[in-house]
Amino acid sequence: MRNTVDRQGIELLETVFMVKGSSANDSWTMVNKVIRMCLARNVKGYTAIDEERVRKMMVERLRKEVSKPTFYDGMERSSVQTCIVVLTREVTMNYVRNAHYWRSTVADLFLAMNVDISGAEDHLRCLDERLTPSQKCVLRLLYGEGCTLAQAAGMLGVSQDEVRTLQWQAMEAFHAEWLSLRLAMDARRTGAAS
Repeated sequence: MRNTVDRQGIELLETVFMVKGSSANDSWTMVNKVIRMCLARNVKGYTAIDEERVRKMMVERLRKEVSKPTFYDGMERSSVQTCIVVLTREVTMNYVRNAHYWRSTVADLFLAMNVDISGAEDHLRCLDERLTPSQKCVLRLLYGEGCTLAQAAGMLGVSQDEVRTLQWQAMEAFHAEWLSLRLAMDARRTGAAS
């Protein structure tokens, strides 16, 4: 049995994308899969509450499309499925950015970039203490998602200069931690050699 959000989502998909019956059900199933995939890739330990919040956001976005279509018009040559996937990813990533990026860790950033961090956890925790939530968010946008400075600035509602400053400050912290790590490794090698 479907809940209210699911029923509304299916009805809105029927209206916005003109899919009917089982196609609308299949499309809503696809929406849920995309939500789970985006959350799994970008939020360590996401919960069913996150999924439900994104589904509600998706319903709200579809409602806006009914009253004032903007999304589908720009993708006239794309399939309905492609449009639904792109829209769902956009809504999910907006949720992730607003709900989770500010509290993400440096380890989360590297994991989002598919970097193996095994063995570096202690140093990454030190970096977490050095970086502000804003700096972590900028790093996630620039390096985790591959956004440009302009895109990151637009998403955060700040100037490109502010994004550049936050990026620079974060990179300085990375550099300082890297030097600390190298000095510690050199000291161990020197101590082991004597």
